Amino acid sequence: MTWATRSSILGLWVFFPAMSALAQEKSSLKDALAIQEMIQEAIKKAESSVACILVSRERIPRDRIGAKLEDPDHIPDLYGSGVVIGTREGRGLILTNFHVVQGENPQFYVRLPGGKGSYAERLAADYRSDLAVLELADPIAVQAIKMGNGDGVQKGQFVISLANPFAAGFHDGSPSASWGIVSNLRRRAPGKQPTREGDRAKTTIHHLGTLLQIDARLNLGCSGGALLDLKGELIGLTSSQAAISGGETPGGYAVPMNSRVQKIVEQLREGKEVSYGFLGVQFVPDNWPGQGVAVRVIPGSPIYRKVSNNDRVVIRAVDEIPLKDSDDLLYAIGTKMAGSNVKLEIVGMREPITVTLQKLLAPGPFFASNKPPAVRGMRVDYGSIFAQRNLSSFEIPPGVFVTEIEPGSSAEKAKLKDAIITHVNDQPVNTPAEFYRIAGQKLGSLKLRLYHGDEVRLD
Repeated sequence: MTWATRSSILGLWVFFPAMSALAQEKSSLKDALAIQEMIQEAIKKAESSVACILVSRERIPRDRIGAKLEDPDHIPDLYGSGVVIGTREGRGLILTNFHVVQGENPQFYVRLPGGKGSYAERLAADYRSDLAVLELADPIAVQAIKMGNGDGVQKGQFVISLANPFAAGFHDGSPSASWGIVSNLRRRAPGKQPTREGDRAKTTIHHLGTLLQIDARLNLGCSGGALLDLKGELIGLTSSQAAISGGETPGGYAVPMNSRVQKIVEQLREGKEVSYGFLGVQFVPDNWPGQGVAVRVIPGSPIYRKVSNNDRVVIRAVDEIPLKDSDDLLYAIGTKMAGSNVKLEIVGMREPITVTLQKLLAPGPFFASNKPPAVRGMRVDYGSIFAQRNLSSFEIPPGVFVTEIEPGSSAEKAKLKDAIITHVNDQPVNTPAEFYRIAGQKLGSLKLRLYHGDEVRLD
C-alpha cells in the first residue's frame, strides 16, 4: 500500500466521523425546531382565549377620572388570569380561580388580546374547588378555548402555560407564555388535612391531592391561566395560590381539567351552587390494613340502609377503583355530585351496593346567581345539610331541610325556617328536586308533614 493510499484512507476515517456528527447536529436541530413550531402553533390557537382579570376591592363609579378599571394605564388593586370557556346569551364566560374573584363586593374588568375588554360580574364561585366563572357585561366577540384530555395527563408530559404574571397583560391583554413538563400528579395543596367526610377543616378538594405539579414557575397573576398540551388544548388551570401560601416555590401547580372538574365547571357556568356528594361516614382506626377504608356509618345515611344498619364497615372500592386510604375515599365521593349513584364494594359482602349520594355541607363560601325559585317563600336542601350543621346529634333525617325563608311569606308565618319536611301533599320527599316538583304543582293549599309528625298547611 503506497503512502498516498494510506493518506487517503486516514483522511476518510477523519472525514466520516465529522460528517456523522454534522448530520446528527442537523437532525437534532430539526427536531428542536419541530417542537418549537408545535409550541408556537399551540400558543396561537389558545392565546386569544386567555384574559387578564383586573379587580378593584371597591365599586369604582365609571365617571371617576383616573380610576377606571378599563383605563389601560390604571394599575388595579388585584389581578389574575382567566380562560374563555363559552358564552351565555351572547356574553362571554370566563373561568378563573375562586381566590382571584373572592370578596364582598369587588368590581371586575376583563381584558382580552386585541384591545377587547368588558366589565364582568360573578356568575358563580366555589371555594371548595377554587373555581369561579365570570360573565362579561358587554356582548363582545370571544373565542372559547378547546378542552383537551385532562384525564390523560401524564408525568413528564410537555405543557405550555399562558397567563398574566404580575398583570403583565393589564395594558394590552396579551398573555405571557412559558413551557415545561408535568412534574407530578395528584399533589396536595398546603394546609390542614381532613379527618372525616364532613370536617370543616377540609378546605378544598385540592387538599386531597388533585393538583398537577409543573416545573414552570407561576408568579402572582398567573392564577386562572391556561395550562395547555402541545395541541393548544386546555388540560389545566394554573394557580399561584399554593406557592403563595407556603408550597414549593421552584415550580407551579394547576387544577386539572379532568372529567370530574369539568362537571364542577358545568354547574358554575349555569350560575348554580356546586352540590358535592356526601356518603354519610366517619373514619375509624383501620383494622383492615391494605383491604380498604374502615368507616363508621352515620344513622339515616344512604349507605346505612344498604348495609343492614351496620354501624361499621370497610369500603374496598368505589366505582371499581380500589381505595388505599381515607383520602382516596374522600376524593372519590367528594368530587361526585349530590344525587349521583356510586357503586361500593364492601368487605364481607358478595355483591357491590349502589348508593345515591346526598349533599356535602360547603366548607367555605360560595356564590350562585341562579337559585331555584322559592316555593311559598322557602328554599330547601338535602337532609344531610341539617345533620352536618348539627353535629351534636349527627343523624341524617329523612326529608328536606328548609334553608331559606323569604320575609312576609306564608313559610315565614308558619315558622318553617330550619324545619325538616318529609311529605308534601302526602307524598314523601327526600331530595330538593322531589320537593320542588311536587310542591310546585299545587296552586291551592299545600299540606306539609314535618319530621316529628306535625302537619302545616300553607295557603
